[in-house]
Amino acid sequence: MSESLNKESTNVLIIGKSGVGKSSLLNYMFGREIQQVGVGAPVTKMEIKEFTYKYDEHFEMHIYDTWGLEPSAQRAEEWKSTIFKEIERHDSKKISDWFNTIIFCLNAKSARVEDFELDIMEELLREKNHVTIALTHCNSKSDSDGIVLRDSVKEELEKRGIDSLDDRNFVFVSNVRKVLLGGTVEQFGKEEIFISIIRNVWASLKSKVPYQARKHFESLFALKKEELLKKPDRLRWMAPLMRKNQIKALELEINRNCSSFVNELVAEINAMYNDAVVYYTELSKKYAMIGFQMDSDDYVTSAEIHFDATQTIREQVTADLELLKERMQFLDDILKDNRVESRIRDTIVNIRIFMKDSKKVRQDLKSELERYMDEVYRYLDAHLKKIEENLDLLEIDDLYVFQTN
Repeated sequence: MSESLNKESTNVLIIGKSGVGKSSLLNYMFGREIQQVGVGAPVTKMEIKEFTYKYDEHFEMHIYDTWGLEPSAQRAEEWKSTIFKEIERHDSKKISDWFNTIIFCLNAKSARVEDFELDIMEELLREKNHVTIALTHCNSKSDSDGIVLRDSVKEELEKRGIDSLDDRNFVFVSNVRKVLLGGTVEQFGKEEIFISIIRNVWASLKSKVPYQARKHFESLFALKKEELLKKPDRLRWMAPLMRKNQIKALELEINRNCSSFVNELVAEINAMYNDAVVYYTELSKKYAMIGFQMDSDDYVTSAEIHFDATQTIREQVTADLELLKERMQFLDDILKDNRVESRIRDTIVNIRIFMKDSKKVRQDLKSELERYMDEVYRYLDAHLKKIEENLDLLEIDDLYVFQTN
């Protein structure tokens, strides 16, 4: 246990159809038989097995192997559902628990990639997962069938709006030693698989971490906005003489509610980035003399924004007074005293609140509340963008070279 605590780690998920060579690839990576190799027969037991590979004294990989996909459409849907549930379960935890690499196995000798496989690849990539496509059963690192399949996958994904994958995302693999008429093909590709996994660990800081933070922010913010916009409906039976007090009480409640939510949301986002900073800082210390650097000033944020329930009416009154001042010189002279202007404005605001139909009051409150929530969103969105810009400037793209060397 103490040895494990001193290590950094990452999680890797291996997926692919039955008979594609996942088990033999796993055995090749580990250098011993940890999974029984079949002959392409479907594996009916739906389970995900975890294996731990100690890469070196500082780093280990937790590799999760899925059962092979069967041709049945029903089984394909079950397979896909289980995979994405497992990814979501891991992504809800700390950075080191994420799947930083998905190894998608394809048989290089296959004529084509099936649509459901492309569907899964597309969804994985849109969620900013790092996908390494292992082209199994290759006869060389420039296998002609592998090249055709690689180019086909890139082309099909581009048709779906996915940016062209780097050739480094494809690894040509000979997962078993083969004796052919032209000679013996030794195993190869393991080193490239490990390098790809480590590269993806570092790349996640600039892609998957900000994506997950923004996804979390968007989801929670939408729920909170919907919840707050329902609150003015509670004022449906407002008595005119009680409106001002009821509106004031609503204003206080919304401010307390939203302030608490914003603080919790900000704390969660800051915690996610802090977790990433700690993880990558420790990784950098172990593999690079000069490496990852990111200060809390680069990501910590807070929010101090206040909801004013009568702001819409007050602005209408202010505009009316400005118009009157232009038209009536004597009023302009009276309103040169700011205290007098403020008292007149407050009086008119109160009269309008009193005289308005309760439905119109609720509409005004919702309008102002929506504007307030949009302001909160813009504030937090701007800060998230700033964090993303700071991350984009970090020179980490080749830090994996230190680790693999």
